[in-house]
Amino acid sequence: MNDVWGSGSTYSLADGRIDIWRVMLPLPQSVMSKLNSSLSVDEQKRRDSYSFIKQRHTFIASRGILRDIVARYIDARPSDIVFSSTRWGKPYLQDADISFSLSHSGDCIIYAITHKGRVGIDIELMRSDIRPAQLAQRVCSYEEYEQLMRGKSEQEQLTNFYRCWTRKEAYAKAISMGLQAHAQSIDVGCLPQKSIFSVDGIVQWTLEDITVLPGYSASLVSEYKYHILKRMNWR
Repeated sequence: MNDVWGSGSTYSLADGRIDIWRVMLPLPQSVMSKLNSSLSVDEQKRRDSYSFIKQRHTFIASRGILRDIVARYIDARPSDIVFSSTRWGKPYLQDADISFSLSHSGDCIIYAITHKGRVGIDIELMRSDIRPAQLAQRVCSYEEYEQLMRGKSEQEQLTNFYRCWTRKEAYAKAISMGLQAHAQSIDVGCLPQKSIFSVDGIVQWTLEDITVLPGYSASLVSEYKYHILKRMNWR
């Protein structure tokens, strides 16, 4: 797959296409003001519930940009979009034939949007102060742990761990499930590869690791096979 990030120009989601959008924070104040003005009353209440300014700004950016991106595909005004939420807080549209997912870590937000089937995306800023082998014992399956420990250095083990974790998170977001209680039962592997996997033996999920920025790990999970994966910078 092509790892070049371009600019958005066409917003038609044909079958077999997934669009990924990347946003770097912080944003100019003029942009933040516009995004803030598009938030719903419930989103404004949630924004005000955050104690720290950076958390508020991140929420304004993530939800405001989600509105802007979705609006481009359904030909609507961002402020007119009405989101519903799953029990885990994932936003979705009831009356539109699109599926989307978003994730934030560090100074980066990424979005995935598609026309057909469920989709999940996750990004993590890789911290060097964690001990991947210890964490893996709590969240990885036996096979995943064995793969992780094949890393010849702690850095390689760290990369393997984050690769595995973002895959699990992306899958959990795709199915709108809380991950903590089920992490070890979701076997997605730690080694670099694009793969097909199934948790229940019925649905075949397509998994791919996404190169977003140095020092970050990101993964995409889709319910359907896709032929076009378009990477775009949000402006």
